[in-house]
Amino acid sequence: MIAESAPPGGGKDVVKALDLVLGRAMRDTNAQAIVAARLDGLSIAARFASRMDPKVAAAVAASIYGAAEVVSRELAQGPIEQITLTCANGRVVAVGAGPEAVLFAVYPREGALGLALLSLTRAGSQIATLLEGL
Repeated sequence: MIAESAPPGGGKDVVKALDLVLGRAMRDTNAQAIVAARLDGLSIAARFASRMDPKVAAAVAASIYGAAEVVSRELAQGPIEQITLTCANGRVVAVGAGPEAVLFAVYPREGALGLALLSLTRAGSQIATLLEGL
């Protein structure tokens, strides 16, 4: 599944580039879902191997990232590098994708967390660059 909607001011080239970045991150890490979302919770682009509502996933990603920013700021821990949740049925990882976006992915619990973090961080940087040009 490709973007819910094109990024504000974005064209077909940006949408294609976002889809390529998300597709590569999914393939490299066996992600079940990956979502790029604005910090206000709107979906920028999404890919899913499982049934998941992209609007809900984007809102959750923004919520998790926002809560983590408050914790980081209040405890004077500096900027967020990554957020990792380990749940009974899998892992959820979030990284920044520029000043106004977050990249959020769902992985199987037995997946390689180091590879997931590396790939997702790389994808977040690429998405930040794509969104910066808009």
